[in-house]
Amino acid sequence: MTKNSGDKYIMKYILIFCGVLIIGVVLALGYCTGGSSIREIERVTSPDNKFDGVSAIESYGGAAGSVRYEVYIVKTGKRDSYKSKERVFDAVAVKGLRLSWIDNDIIEIKYDKARILEYRNNMSYYDNDKIQYIEIRETPLSNSPSFDH
Repeated sequence: MTKNSGDKYIMKYILIFCGVLIIGVVLALGYCTGGSSIREIERVTSPDNKFDGVSAIESYGGAAGSVRYEVYIVKTGKRDSYKSKERVFDAVAVKGLRLSWIDNDIIEIKYDKARILEYRNNMSYYDNDKIQYIEIRETPLSNSPSFDH
């Protein structure tokens, strides 16, 4: 092996390494920007000021991703890092989503149209050895099909 062919051999592997490194960086950046982000759209406080019903939009995957509409029941004033155990409603293709408290422990989720992925009709909170149950009612406001087939 001559010195010139050895240099070509080394250059070949340096170029391959750089190419793999660049591809890895591009994929990592794409993954980071394609994560999810949650934007709150409505917050309604219960009559006793203990809980907030929060509707939010969660966007996934950047420009080619999807949008999910979610409703969380949280302690009054809690912001940002919502937990999945606090989520009571999750849907796509939603139109006209609104929240309203009927009583201290009953919240109503109203919508014109929605393709519901997840819905819980109750949840409980433990506070100082007391359990408070919250009923969640979902109410379509239209008699027409809730989503197009």
